[in-house]
Amino acid sequence: MLSAQRMVHQHQRKRIILCLVLGFVVVVATLSVCFFLNKTTHQAARLTLQQQARHALDTTLTPLMALQLPASLLTASCQDASLKLREYVVARPSLRAIALVHNGEVTCSSLFGERHVPLKSRQPWFPSVSRHIWLEQDRLLPQHDPVLAIWLPTSADGMSGSLQVVNVGYLADLLWVTQSDSGAKLAIDVGDTWFIHGKGLSQKLAPQPGESISTTQLSIPGISISLIGPSITRLAIRDLPSQLPLALLCSLFAMWAILITTTKRLSFTRELQTGIAAKEFEIYCQPLFNSATLKCTGVEILLRWDNPRQGPVSPETFIPIAEEIGQVASLTRYVLYETAIRTDCFPEEADFHIGINVAANHFQRGEILDDIKQYWSAQKPVQQLVMELTERDRLEDEDIQYISAMKALSVKLAIDDFGTGHSSLQRLEMLKPDILKIDKSFVAAIGSDAVNTPVIDLIIALGHRLHIDMIAEGIENHEQAKYLREHGVSTLQGFLYGEPMPVEEFSDWLARYEQAGPSPAGE
Repeated sequence: MLSAQRMVHQHQRKRIILCLVLGFVVVVATLSVCFFLNKTTHQAARLTLQQQARHALDTTLTPLMALQLPASLLTASCQDASLKLREYVVARPSLRAIALVHNGEVTCSSLFGERHVPLKSRQPWFPSVSRHIWLEQDRLLPQHDPVLAIWLPTSADGMSGSLQVVNVGYLADLLWVTQSDSGAKLAIDVGDTWFIHGKGLSQKLAPQPGESISTTQLSIPGISISLIGPSITRLAIRDLPSQLPLALLCSLFAMWAILITTTKRLSFTRELQTGIAAKEFEIYCQPLFNSATLKCTGVEILLRWDNPRQGPVSPETFIPIAEEIGQVASLTRYVLYETAIRTDCFPEEADFHIGINVAANHFQRGEILDDIKQYWSAQKPVQQLVMELTERDRLEDEDIQYISAMKALSVKLAIDDFGTGHSSLQRLEMLKPDILKIDKSFVAAIGSDAVNTPVIDLIIALGHRLHIDMIAEGIENHEQAKYLREHGVSTLQGFLYGEPMPVEEFSDWLARYEQAGPSPAGE
């Protein structure tokens, strides 16, 4: 048995190692491809964003640079001109204000009306016969917002003209309202001053570690825009975690493919060993009912095997094979533990019966005691554990001593399939079982002329004589149930009352059963 297990484990270990290596390679390869695709995507997005910002800024500023105010407006009084100036500002949302300059003096403003402020005192470059653009803080308003100012001369000596003030923060907000999630910031350069969106004015544009700058010139001389933000490489790396599920999915597909291609044709014995090692078995339960009240008083735990390689396998097939190759004990350990961690699916009552099958050879050297302690008692379940020993599986005389030790652990013993083996009265005296389970073949003979019909009466009489509780299995019709109830069988089990179901579904089933109420005693 050990050598066979070792062979299976070695085979499985090699396949697992191969799958893990392949899975790792696929993850790395997939993430590498995603990294380069991310770089390309972010590079294209950054370029598109920059071109869009450049185009939007050109479209906004170019008309302002070509703005020609009527000559009559330049010579009119401020009282007459201020209303017209305000109309110009309202029609151009990016404009904050327009001011008229005459002979070096600001004479009229759309914001403040009539003014008499020498422009030279505020701007050392004045006068200027050419167009002039600069960035500054607006000190005339409490907010001191950054503004972009445009000087458009109208006189040959550069002493008269118009002064336009653009709310550069508002303009940047409009340009950046559809910005990408790249984390880049928009910066506008005019001369030696930068306006950085979200930060204000600065005399330099210095990237932080891991950031990059891309700059492009506007069609208006002296103005450029830059995007400053995380480097394309950093953005590509930032996006990799979101693409990890794709890499894992590709990895899982590759591992599945290698598992399929490396699967060898195993004998059914090795299939069973593989199923045990891989925990492919599912825990089911079939309810037990008090014959008088039809209250659910317990369950018998059953195994189901949905073999992923060969499909569902009947217990009548794999249990005998497990007995033949000595794997029943492994199955019992599996059932003990998996049931113990799911006892919250059952009523928390000390007399709630949970029956689990056990093989006779599991008692050798008291192995069953250690397994009950490790896999069942360690979980501290409330319910009553009942180990069901089939009558066909003979327990050696030297192992009978462990039954008393098992009962000392508050575990009951049931003789399963009673009547199909060779138990004698002396044997029953030695085993001292708590429960006899009447085999379904005798239950099926009830109401017929089969030779087994008198046998069930003898079994029931024996149980009463020895004061042993009895459970009848395989009840499929009301006639059988009535007969067993009338003859004093205390517990009923069969498709008539409840079919096997996954343990996780038992609590819902029990709630529906109790809500509906049991069938009348007379069926």
